Amino acid sequence: MHGFDEALRRAERYVRAGAEAIFVEAPESVAELERLARSFDVPQFANPLVGGKTPLLSIKEFEAMGSTRSASGSRPSCTRRRR
Repeated sequence: MHGFDEALRRAERYVRAGAEAIFVEAPESVAELERLARSFDVPQFANPLVGGKTPLLSIKEFEAMGSTRSASGSRPSCTRRRR
């Protein structure tokens, strides 16, 4: 793995190339999730799983950080992006 900073650099390149949404694999802390949410003005997908690296937060917590889509286990949940 190349680490979180490299994942952000790759995501930035995708956004500059026209990506309409991004998914950064397995942020490992609330601080990383918050940094990710602040870094991009495109929809972002979070995929926390029991036993995974991403913190298990409520949909409201993900929404408060700016995440626009999240899935937990096998039940996807969507939130609307606030403008």
